[in-house]
Parts: sequence; structure tokens; C-alpha cells
Amino acid sequence: MIAIPSIPGFLTEPNGPIGKPVNRVDGRKKVTGNAHYAAEFTLPDLAHGYIVSSAIARGRIARIDTAAALALPGVIHIFTHENRPSLAWFDRKWKDDDAPKGVPFRPLYDAEIHHALQPVALVIAESFELARYAARLATSSMRRRPTRPTCAPTARTASPPARTRAVSSPRRSRAATRSRPSWTRPSKWTRSSPRRRNTTTRWRCTPPPSCTTTTAR
Repeated sequence: MIAIPSIPGFLTEPNGPIGKPVNRVDGRKKVTGNAHYAAEFTLPDLAHGYIVSSAIARGRIARIDTAAALALPGVIHIFTHENRPSLAWFDRKWKDDDAPKGVPFRPLYDAEIHHALQPVALVIAESFELARYAARLATSSMRRRPTRPTCAPTARTASPPARTRAVSSPRRSRAATRSRPSWTRPSKWTRSSPRRRNTTTRWRCTPPPSCTTTTAR
């Protein structure tokens, strides 16, 4: 049995609000500048952050000078790749099960610049305006490297992505298993012929290789 949701009565009325312009409850406050947004609510000991972005698209950070920004009263701290807290090393710590393939991005991880406007520092201050102003005083010198705006130079060396177990067929999975080195799993010894008197029995090891047995009398 399928449950049918009940429709409120005012929605089915001929003169209901469906298809008609309705004034927002906070519409007048927004257009007059009296509405308060989430960032405008202040709490005790609330800190604000502002990101310092990279000015180049590819290269390496040579030096970041934060002395002038830290000298401002109200600036709490400036995080960079040199003084950041310890971060995870492995890729699986940076993504969930629905994340796409590839290496995830780690902000403030090292001095390498991988793309334009990459975060290189995080300014923490007592107010947002102070954090934004201190971010302008944090200067950095970078070593620029040539960029590759198109994929044409690397098209010849590109390779298709490897198939995963979820989309591979059982035949290919078994073939991939047989192609593994013999030391990846224990070998299974089987008897090639029944025990008889005056009979020399040879043993075979699988997998691989699969050898034929010969019994000598």
C-alpha cells in the first residue's frame, strides 16, 4: 500500500498562495539593510580567518614574510606550510567513499604551488576586517614555473584509467589473479595419482604452472 501525503487545505483553495506573489517575511529587512546574517552574529572570543592566495599558477614558495602582519594588535596567528599542525600523510585520510579518483588536494601541506589562487596562508584575527587587512601585509616570494594551460603537450603520454573491480568482468578478474606472482598467495599441493605399490608418484603445485603428471611403474 502506497501512502499518499495529505495536502493542506489552504493550498487547494481557489484563492490560495499557489501561483501568486507572496511577500517574504524578512523581505523588508533585507532591502533596508536591517537583516542580520550568520556572519554578523558575534560570540564571546570569536576569531575570524582570511585566506592568502597564491599570485602564480605553478611554482614553489621561496619565503613568506608575516612579521608586519603579526605586529598588528588583534592578529592572533598566521598559519603557513611551515608552522601548520600535523596533517595526515595518506590519501585515504583526505577523502570519503564518494570522492573521485586521483590525489586529493592538501591545503598548506608543502611549498608547492599547483594551481592559481591556491591558499598559501591563513590569517586569524579578532575581526574579519583586521584579518583581511593583515593578509595584505603578508608578503611572499615565489619561484615561478612554466604552466601548461592545455592538455595537448601531454596527450601522447596519457593513458586510460585502470579498471576497478566494480566494473571488471569475472573473466578479467580471474585473468588478473592468474597473472600475479606466485609468492602473493600460498601454493596448494595436490596428489596426481592414487597410492599404489611399486609406483612413483609425482606431485604438482598449483597455481601456476599446471603440469601434467606421469606415473612410472
